Amino acid sequence: MEEMRDLIGRRQEDTPRSRIRTAVFATPTRASSETSEEGSRTLDMLVADADKDLVKAQSNQDILQNELRRLASEFKEVCFKHL
Repeated sequence: MEEMRDLIGRRQEDTPRSRIRTAVFATPTRASSETSEEGSRTLDMLVADADKDLVKAQSNQDILQNELRRLASEFKEVCFKHL
């Protein structure tokens, strides 16, 4: 395998720069089911955290929008009182 990688690496060095090169990486190892399950749990936790953050952001936006409406209304009242 190492010999094949060396040959492929040399071949890529000989190719013109204008050609698109394909990267040669180490042979991937098979993920054990334990590692796969751990990755799935981590991904699930990240998705759950993202969902919570989106709900919180939406809530904050709603609060901010209501406050802006209130301020705009108060501003109009103040402006019209002085006219």
